Amino acid sequence: MASLAAAFAANEDFSLYTIANHDHITRLPIEVKAHVIQHLSIGDLGRLAQTSAFFKDSITPIMYKRDNKEECPRAIFWAASVDPAGVYNEDVMTVLDLVIRYGGDLNKTYGSGAPRSFHATPLHLAAARGNLDVVKKLLNYGADPNALGQGFLYKMKPSLDHGKMRSAHEAGNINILHILASQKDREYRDPTGLSYFRRYSNLVNAPVPRGAAPLSMAMRHSNFNLIRDIIANGGDIEAVSEVGTTPLIQAITCFNKGKTREIRKEYMELIHYLVKSCNAGVGRHSDARVLQTPLTCAAMGFTNDLQYITWKNGIKDISSIINLLLDHGADVNERSDQGCSLLGAL
Repeated sequence: MASLAAAFAANEDFSLYTIANHDHITRLPIEVKAHVIQHLSIGDLGRLAQTSAFFKDSITPIMYKRDNKEECPRAIFWAASVDPAGVYNEDVMTVLDLVIRYGGDLNKTYGSGAPRSFHATPLHLAAARGNLDVVKKLLNYGADPNALGQGFLYKMKPSLDHGKMRSAHEAGNINILHILASQKDREYRDPTGLSYFRRYSNLVNAPVPRGAAPLSMAMRHSNFNLIRDIIANGGDIEAVSEVGTTPLIQAITCFNKGKTREIRKEYMELIHYLVKSCNAGVGRHSDARVLQTPLTCAAMGFTNDLQYITWKNGIKDISSIINLLLDHGADVNERSDQGCSLLGAL
């Protein structure tokens, strides 16, 4: 694991190293300047660049080339993981441009140990931060969209320590689409973000360790635009999640648990979309992990606490889902893997 000094350096604002408005020591002899440059650390070089236009111009290539050769380069880590709300985007892009210009490895893997263990490339970090400008630039300059990370999908705090892990690097399993689909507090309507599900459709159905593919993650976080985009680009509507649900069963479950009329309306539209437009299976699934049928899942809505909506509306909505499933071929007498039919569930 990196030292405290390295961790501190990882949190430095690299954008400061691109601006130098003051020039107090330009008159030093050239040999003195060269001697100074040779013996300073990367962080000190950056701070020196802030004091002198001469040092800024001559140090910048040296600083970035040296940093890019480090085992854990700091500049690209900063550009990829910095909170976009806390720094000007043009400063982030300037640092990223310099990293690229001076030979930075866009697929470098960073790792951190406990308590928040993760392995990630700059592409993972930028996607997790929601900085699609950085994601776009990294991809345009050769970052690998198939690169796999590990351990940071839901709770990533990358600004603490980016040093080398003492343990061996384990195989990763999280790609960029998992990250974009898992952002609970964001709805990706940005054309750039959505376009990645078309551009990298070969990754759409790749699961993470417990079996959750991007479609399941988007469903979990109510990213409805993203759900449709994933399906339109090859998302498997019969895939089974880590908890034994298909997208249709997951949508019905989310509908039953919806606490507002608005969210229930969104899931109702999604259920109709899956059944009518996508021909999602309405009967018993062939995978034994799927314990419910869509019918028995819908019937469970009658037993849920409907305190957030009126009983009348709740019963009407659940009945409409059951009728939709029956109209599209669901068998009222079919039993789930739990041995329960629709009537039994009721």
